[in-house]
Amino acid sequence: MSNDPLAIGYLILSLTVAGISGWILYRNVEGRSKGVAVTAFMGWVFFAGMLGYTGILACKTPPGPVFVGVPALLIVFFGIVRNPNSAAFAARVALPVLTGFQAYRVFVELGFHELANRKMVPQLMTFRGLNFDILIGVSAPVVALVAWKKPNLKPLYRGWNIIGLLSVINAIMIGVLSFLGRTHGVPGGDVPNTAIGIFPFSFVPGLLAPLAIVLHVLSLKALSVKEIQKQ
Repeated sequence: MSNDPLAIGYLILSLTVAGISGWILYRNVEGRSKGVAVTAFMGWVFFAGMLGYTGILACKTPPGPVFVGVPALLIVFFGIVRNPNSAAFAARVALPVLTGFQAYRVFVELGFHELANRKMVPQLMTFRGLNFDILIGVSAPVVALVAWKKPNLKPLYRGWNIIGLLSVINAIMIGVLSFLGRTHGVPGGDVPNTAIGIFPFSFVPGLLAPLAIVLHVLSLKALSVKEIQKQ
C-alpha cells in the first residue's frame, strides 16, 4: 500500500464504513446478542482484510475474491434475506439512517474511476462504462432527507431501494466477469480487473458491496414491517 493516497483513502473509507456498521449493530441489536453480533461483524472485517493483505484474493485459480464474495453473499442470504428476525432489527433502525449510509458508494465509485485511469480495473466498471452505482450514492442523502421529512412516501423509498439493489448486483456482475477476463472484446472491458484482489481495494467484495445489498434488503424489510403494523 505504501504511501499511495488512493489506497490510504480506500482503507480509511472501509474502516469508517465498518465502524458505522458496528455502531448501528450495537445500537439496534437487543439483549445478549448485541456483543455477539458486533464481534462477529468485526471478525468478518478482519478476516476479509487479512485475505486481501496476504495476497490470497489476488489468486486467479481459484479466483481469489470467491473466498470472501461467496461467504459474504451466503451470510447476506441466510442471515438477512431468509432470517425472520432481521425484519424486527430493520424496523428498529431509522429508515433515513439505512438510506443515507448508502452515500459511501460515491467514494467507492470515484475510487474505481481513478483505478481505471491506472489500468487496474476496466472502464466498464466505472460510471463511464456500465456501472451507474454512483447515482445511488449521490441520491442517498436526498432520499434520506425526504424519508425523514415525509416518512409516508413508501412507494418512493421501495422503488429507490429496488433500483439500488439492481444497481449493486449489476456492479458485482461486472466486477466478477472482468476479474475472470470475460469482458475482453467488450468496449471498455479489455483492461484486466486486478484491483479487487489487492489490499485495501479487496474490501469491495469483502465488505462494501455486500453491505450495500444488506442495507437495501433491511430497508425493504423495514418498509414491509411498518405497513403490517399500520394494518
